[in-house]
Amino acid sequence: MFEFRWTGQALVGVPLSLSYQRLSDPEEWMGRVSSLDSVSVDTDRGTQRFISYRFDLPGKAIAFTLQHTLHRPHQIHWKLASGDGMVKNEGRWVLEEFPSQQTRISFELDFEGELPVPAFLAERMWKGMVEKTFREIVSVVQDEPGSHQGGSGWTLD
Repeated sequence: MFEFRWTGQALVGVPLSLSYQRLSDPEEWMGRVSSLDSVSVDTDRGTQRFISYRFDLPGKAIAFTLQHTLHRPHQIHWKLASGDGMVKNEGRWVLEEFPSQQTRISFELDFEGELPVPAFLAERMWKGMVEKTFREIVSVVQDEPGSHQGGSGWTLD
């Protein structure tokens, strides 16, 4: 078993409403988040959605479902409903409007997982995958493949 907490932020040149729209629609991430193999909205109750994800990691595919709670237009919270190799996957996106049609995107993730490999290898693999995925999601918000601003604000605790 291993766990980590990840926090970070990025400033994107996209208005708040569009940033929120792109973050709250993970189906828009397909083809732009490299390890994301599939995503589907299983249940949509307006401010609450259950979304299933499948990621291809080196040597293993990971499938899980997150319960998203939407607080338009400033926050998206998620928590694990079910998943392979995960005990906890809970976090949130927080969006703050900035001048000149910019948005600061802050996020936090609390994660606990287990894989049939030594904990230090599993932790390294998960951290690397999570960091890359979040950077790619911010690039989707920015709508420029591979681009993001505020790179120095990304931290893994």
